[in-house]
Amino acid sequence: MRKLSVLVTGANGFIGRRLLRKLRDQKNVFVRCLVRKPSEKTSVLCRDVRIGDLRDSASIDGVAEGIDVVFHLATTGDINATSEKAYDEYRINNVEGTKNLLEECSRSGVKKFVHFSSVAVYGDIKRNIIVTEKTPCKPLAPYQKTKYESERLVLEYCRKHKINAVVLRPSTVYGGRDRSDIRKLDKFMKLGAVPIIGDGRNLVHMVHVDDLAETAIKVAEPGRKGGVYLVNTESISLNDIIFVLGKNRKFIKINIPVNLVKFALGFAEPVAKKIGLTLPINLSRIESFSTDTKLETKLAERELDFHPKRLFKDHTY
Repeated sequence: MRKLSVLVTGANGFIGRRLLRKLRDQKNVFVRCLVRKPSEKTSVLCRDVRIGDLRDSASIDGVAEGIDVVFHLATTGDINATSEKAYDEYRINNVEGTKNLLEECSRSGVKKFVHFSSVAVYGDIKRNIIVTEKTPCKPLAPYQKTKYESERLVLEYCRKHKINAVVLRPSTVYGGRDRSDIRKLDKFMKLGAVPIIGDGRNLVHMVHVDDLAETAIKVAEPGRKGGVYLVNTESISLNDIIFVLGKNRKFIKINIPVNLVKFALGFAEPVAKKIGLTLPINLSRIESFSTDTKLETKLAERELDFHPKRLFKDHTY
C-alpha cells in the first residue's frame, strides 16, 4: 500500500496537536506540519516541520509538494469580537491565508483538502430549530463571517481545480487543554462562584477533540466523498454540564437574567465595536442562552462513519 502524505496547518493548536497524535499512530502515513513558530511539542509529534505564514505566499512555497491530503486548521479570531478592525484582521488570516494555501495546493497537485470550519458560521439563529448542513448561514460577527467566507472560498476553488474539498463544522471542541467555555466554567468553580446567564436550561453543543480528530482521519481515506458536515457529539444543558464538572466541589451558582445582560451590552457593545475592544460576550451569543437549537449529524454519520465514542459525563478536567 502506497504511503499517504498529509499536511497539517495550525499544528501548534489544541486540535492540531491532537490530530498529529492520531496520525502518528496510523500506518503508511507521512505527516508534514506548517507552523508560524517552531514548537518542541510539535517537533516530537511531526518530524517534517515547515515554518511559514499563510499570509505570506512566498513563505509557504513548496509546502504542499508531494502531499495527498491537507488538513487546514490554522485560523484566528475571537468569537466575541464585533469591530471592523477585528474583521479586517481575521479576514487576512482566515480568508486570504486560506486562498494562498489553496493556490499552493493546486500547484502541487493535492487531491483532498479538509477544511476545519465551525458551527459559528450559522450566526444568530434565534428560533428553536434543528440545524442541518442545509440550514442557511447568517454570520454577523467578524469570526463568524470570515469562517463562512473561507468555507465558500474552499468549496468554489476546489470545484474549479478538481480538488476533493471536505468542510467540517464542529461544535464546541473540548478535552485536555482546550480553551472552550467549558474550561472557563471549570476555572470559575475553582474560584468558588460560577456566573450563569439565564436559567442554565439552554443546550450546549459539544464534541470531544479525539472524536473530531478520528473523524478527520476517516475523511482522508481514498474514495471518501467531499461535502459539508456538522460534527457534534451531544447537546446537553448548561445545568447538566455544571453538574458533571461540579461533582465533589464546593461553589455557588450566580444566575444573571438574560435581559439584564442584553441591556448592559446594548450600551457597551457599540462602544467596544467603535474602539476595537472585544468584550467577554456579545449580543449575538446571548441569543444562545434563550434558545434550544439542535444540531443534526445524520449526514456525517452516513457518509463519514461519524460515531463518537466519548460523552461529556465521562470526561474529567
